Amino acid sequence: MTGADGIEWEADTGNIFNTGRFKAGVRIEGAPDDMQPIYQSERWANAGLRYRFPVEPGDYEVILYLAESNKEFMEAGKRTFDVAINNEVVKAAVDVFAQAEGANKALELRFLTKPDPAGDIVVDLRKGVAGPALKGVEVRAVEVVE
Repeated sequence: MTGADGIEWEADTGNIFNTGRFKAGVRIEGAPDDMQPIYQSERWANAGLRYRFPVEPGDYEVILYLAESNKEFMEAGKRTFDVAINNEVVKAAVDVFAQAEGANKALELRFLTKPDPAGDIVVDLRKGVAGPALKGVEVRAVEVVE
């Protein structure tokens, strides 16, 4: 998929140990038309997900695209997970179903950050009640006005 900004998104197609892919096959309410392809599949894990993005020094926004579209988890409290960036928990006990107020509804979580000492942004989704599910992740450079 190519985003509205002209940047092509990478598909998460790898075989990653203890994870799987799930296809939604339904329209996700609250997601714009141009973002619907992102919401049509997800990477899930029983334990956790980790993504490492090598970046240049500077300020960045990490955007997590989420929606609960798995019938097994369509109830508040059935799937929760923590979000850590560069090993710091930035949001605990994320419950996508509860926060989006139902199933098949878009939820975006946004966080400002800087690269770690190695020059990476590391995004960890850590198991709470159940392992996390992620539709998409975006890391974009931003100018922070102080």
